[in-house]
Amino acid sequence: LFLALLTVGANAEEREIQPVPAAAETQAFDKDPVKALIEKQLAAIKSRDADTAFSLNSHHLLEKFEDSKSFLSSMRFEFRPIYNHKGYTFLDRHDVRGGLVQKVELDNRYGKPVTVLYRLIKQDNGRWLIDSFAILDNDAEPI
Repeated sequence: LFLALLTVGANAEEREIQPVPAAAETQAFDKDPVKALIEKQLAAIKSRDADTAFSLNSHHLLEKFEDSKSFLSSMRFEFRPIYNHKGYTFLDRHDVRGGLVQKVELDNRYGKPVTVLYRLIKQDNGRWLIDSFAILDNDAEPI
């Protein structure tokens, strides 16, 4: 058994690492509830599904908007890089008191990418919700 493990280990070093297919990446994100949540909201915003996008927010964030349509309107006029994103990349994540912060870099049609900080909180039932977000420019100043 020991020799078999050594042989497998040696062969593994000789193999070339292949990129993960896009479908497999999506499946991997499905296993991470935080990334899945942000992906679901970004997809809902991109498809202009106001109800789904709105439903992924915490009570704290829901209170800031009259309804799902006003939330999507705010995305359109105040948070254009999110509303008109073409793609995204998950960056680092940090635990913060009462939740976590996930950085996401958005590619958009306005030129340079922007970084969005999503603050998420975990509900008593174990479900994550978006509690707030902020768009940063390249110099990490809020806009």
